[in-house]
Amino acid sequence: MHLFYGENGQGKSNLLEAIYLLSIGKSIRATTEKELVNHSDTLNQSYGQIQATLNKNNQEIFLQITINVSNSRINDLKNRTTSKKHISINHIQKSITDLIGNVNAVLFTINDLNIIDGSHISRRKYLDILISQTNQDYFKTLQKYNYIVSNRNKILKKIRNSSTSTRELSFWNKELVLLGTFITKFRIDVLGKITQHLNPIQKMLSNSLENIALKYVTSYEQIEPLNEQSIEKAIQKAISDKQNNEIKYGFSLFGPHRDQIKILLNGMDLKNYGSRGQFRTAILSIKFAEAEYIKTQIGTEPIILLDDVMSELDTKRRLLLISMLDQYKQVLITTTEKKIFESLIQGNKINSFHIKAGTILKNDTNKLTI
Repeated sequence: MHLFYGENGQGKSNLLEAIYLLSIGKSIRATTEKELVNHSDTLNQSYGQIQATLNKNNQEIFLQITINVSNSRINDLKNRTTSKKHISINHIQKSITDLIGNVNAVLFTINDLNIIDGSHISRRKYLDILISQTNQDYFKTLQKYNYIVSNRNKILKKIRNSSTSTRELSFWNKELVLLGTFITKFRIDVLGKITQHLNPIQKMLSNSLENIALKYVTSYEQIEPLNEQSIEKAIQKAISDKQNNEIKYGFSLFGPHRDQIKILLNGMDLKNYGSRGQFRTAILSIKFAEAEYIKTQIGTEPIILLDDVMSELDTKRRLLLISMLDQYKQVLITTTEKKIFESLIQGNKINSFHIKAGTILKNDTNKLTI
């Protein structure tokens, strides 16, 4: 385990975000990629860059992500800042699809509670990122599906405005059903596998007999038994029966982009009935179940990243969390409260580094090369 401590605003989260960016190809915090480049430097320094060398299956892999930022003048009063991302693997330009899966990581942050008490979008996004790390076919299908939905929505709006006919929907309907069936079935299967890991972890962390489950709820009436054929038939029926409603609203109402994922504790919706303590225990369980799922899928442990999570936990949960983290080979933890980890530091069970002004220091004096 490796501990990175320091005051707020010194760059601790940036370190973990850089690693996670190499994992999924996107920032988990920034809304636009230009935000990843130091704001004060964008006028003089036109890029930000992350590099890493991996040892995977006895082979070295060099990864690099470069974000170029450019400023252009729109008029005398306004400038426009744009960014472009370049990905390379072993010095050869690649796509985000090629990048995902090289670095597998599980990130714990205090914002993870949003997975429980946030919108359905946050839970779908979480699941999509998790699956994409271990299956490129899913990621590619998801990209294509989002493209299909976007174009289908444009056609629905044109039909509503009498700019085209319903015949234009034929191709897009078939693609939505085909790709949507694949995504839905994949998600349901993965949730089942995660739940198998989830309950034992939840019971250990909560020291109780609480049962936790992840339930997938489709945006249309599902037909039993649940399989590819029934999912395909149900999506097709929904978009056929409710076509007038979709035209009225101008967007696609049915499919995996509208489905819900519910987190149930003892059969009850945790979002509506759980306490904040139960939220924290559940999200830790879900994250560890995510790590175990990735491990079973790819055969190696993911990197565990914890961004100032310990300060949110009571002493009992901290001790349980540390004992669980001890099972993993690569764990990076950030904190503003070094004292929480003093016993581990004194026992040489954790390596500690001080981060100050964006620089990593060992023993507060010796600079490390990042």
